[in-house]
Order: sequence, then structure tokens, then C-alpha cells
Amino acid sequence: MPRDTRCAHLFQRTAVESSSSAQIFSSCTRLLRVWLCLVWLSALVFPGQSVSAPLEASISEKIVEFTLSAVKALPIAQPATAQSPAPRIQIDLGSPDPRLQLTPCGKVEPYLLPGLRLTGSTRIGLKCSDGSTRWRISIPIKVSIYAQGLIAVQPLTPGTLIQSHHLALAEIDWASEDSPALTFMQAAEGRILARSVQVGQSLRQSHLKPRQWFVAGDTVKLWVHGPGFSISTQGEALSHGLDGQTVKVKTERGRIISGTAIGERQVRLSM
Repeated sequence: MPRDTRCAHLFQRTAVESSSSAQIFSSCTRLLRVWLCLVWLSALVFPGQSVSAPLEASISEKIVEFTLSAVKALPIAQPATAQSPAPRIQIDLGSPDPRLQLTPCGKVEPYLLPGLRLTGSTRIGLKCSDGSTRWRISIPIKVSIYAQGLIAVQPLTPGTLIQSHHLALAEIDWASEDSPALTFMQAAEGRILARSVQVGQSLRQSHLKPRQWFVAGDTVKLWVHGPGFSISTQGEALSHGLDGQTVKVKTERGRIISGTAIGERQVRLSM
């Protein structure tokens, strides 16, 4: 092929490629303009709060206020005695999953998730009740309740008979474990450890062996309490009476009933 002909073909192909690139660029520009218009229109049609990571300050405040109100009503958040100061509640709020793409919402509300505890490391629900999409998500949250409690001042092994010099009072997080924290020396002294306790660890009810109030064959006193009345009778224990556990008792009339061991040769009957 002559040199002039080859050059003409080359220029023609270059012109075609340049034209295609220009068309692609023009198409991309049009698509970008359309996308920007849609974003602008959605902001007009769906005004409101957006939920992202981290949470907006107004939403975070709403979650903390809601959680604090719910926690304050719990028994664990009440003072140990009438003279004790109220526990200090601390709420640490996490962030939603950053992969979530949530539509703007005019009204975002926190709510309690069924089946989850409200203290310790848990989650709180967040829902949109006024928006184009009624979404629901959950947010990680940690609720700590600080108050005085007993801690070990030396390593304690299972089987240890607890004495006052083993323990001291300190501020602890009551909500860090499910088992109740012990707050009075009288409740721990003379008890036997079922599990080891490390230095600085709070002493919990689950660390202690249950008290045995009586053995099978002992005569026990049966109590029935109700609004404005209290009835007692006697019976024979058919099993060992461990504190807080269910036991079977044979009444003086020979009837077999169940109750809860609550003290020295004492059983509480349910109504």
C-alpha cells in the first residue's frame, strides 16, 4: 500500500476514535448531571435527619436520654440503702454499621430491643417513624452503673472461708456482670467461695457457695405471706435446703409441697 494511502487510513481511524471518546465523555457528563439533579430533588422531597456513622449529635443525645430514663427505673440502679448516694450511671454509645445506607427521616426514635438486657454491653433500637422508608436498626451501647461494692484485696481460691481482711469497699461497676454484686461485709463474711476471685475483682453472689440452711429429715417452719397476713406451720424437709433453692417438704398431714429455703430451717411457700 502506498505511503500516502496508509497515512490517510491512520488519520481516519484516529478521527473516529476521538469522536467515540468525545461521545462517551458527553454521555458521562449527562449521567452525572442527572444524578446530581436526583440528589437535589431527594433532599427537597425527603427532608429530615440522616443516620450515619458517627451518629448526629441530636440523635445521640436522644438515645442517651432515653436509655438513662429506662436504666434509672431498674432495681440495680437504686441506692443500696436509704443513706447511700444514688449510683453513677455512665452510657457509652457506639456507632451504627458504616455500611448502612439509610434514607433521611423526619423523626428518629430509640426503643428497647426485646430479649436484651439494658445494662452492660448491649444494643439499643433506633427506628424511623416519619420518612419514605420506615427503617429499624440497632446501635451498640454500654451501660455502666458505678457504686460501692466489695472487692478482693488478695487472690482468693475456691473453698476459702471469707474473712473481713480479704475484702474492701471500692467503686465498682454493678452492671459489668449478671450476678448481683455484694455491697455489705456482713453478706460475705463467713461464706465459702465457689469460684476464684482475683485482686481488685468485685465479689458477686455467683462466687459464693449457697448457704445450707437444713438437711433432709430436719423439721422446718413453713411460711406463707400475703397482703396483710402471715401463716406458718411445720413440716419435714425431704431434701437439703440450699439458700434460695426449691425444696420439697412433707406437711404434718402428709401432703408433699414445694417451697424456697430462705433461712435457718425456714421455707417460704408460694401463694
